[in-house]
Amino acid sequence: MKDYARINWQLHAASIHELEKERDELLYNNDVLARLEESKKEVIAQIEASKSEGRAMVEKRGGLKASYDQYLDESAALRSDLRELTQSEKMSGLPNLIRGWQPSN
Repeated sequence: MKDYARINWQLHAASIHELEKERDELLYNNDVLARLEESKKEVIAQIEASKSEGRAMVEKRGGLKASYDQYLDESAALRSDLRELTQSEKMSGLPNLIRGWQPSN
């Protein structure tokens, strides 16, 4: 084509401009998408850390509950033993308690 005047350059320039605009939007959206993906990964990591902390707290609570239950069982057994002691048995242990007692200064 030797007749450059017949080329509709405005149409091609507009098309190029639209394609460049679309490319810029895609690049911008890709950047936004990458930032959102990074944020998503951080949130997922925080959720996993929270779940892990929650599991640790539940395990700790279970251990405390077991210790508390054991204390209650031992306490009940001691109260039962104390009720079974006769009055004379209770009094016979009193001198040992008094002997071991030291007044506080």
